[in-house]
Amino acid sequence: MLVSIEPKQANPSSQYYIDGLDPDQQPYIPIEGNQESYEVYMQYKSYVEQRFKILYEMGQLEQKRIELESELHGEELKSTKSTTFFHHYSSILQENRELEEELKKLRSL
Repeated sequence: MLVSIEPKQANPSSQYYIDGLDPDQQPYIPIEGNQESYEVYMQYKSYVEQRFKILYEMGQLEQKRIELESELHGEELKSTKSTTFFHHYSSILQENRELEEELKKLRSL
């Protein structure tokens, strides 16, 4: 990870801003020659980057879960259709058997 430390325009010897942020455009963290505050800032920056990475990955996982859930729902619909068709077919066969039984009875009379 590259970090550029550029001197602030007003007083280049005492304060710096990090990552080339323009102090007129964006907030910046002044570092007055203090290594400890720089390290704290870098730890915080690392934490924020990790947090955003985790949130992004969570978003990706949620999207994948939604896709899989909709795919599963589609499969359920297909299986429901085939089950419905099977029941319909079975009922037609049953009705056909009953009609054949009646026909046999009528022929025997």
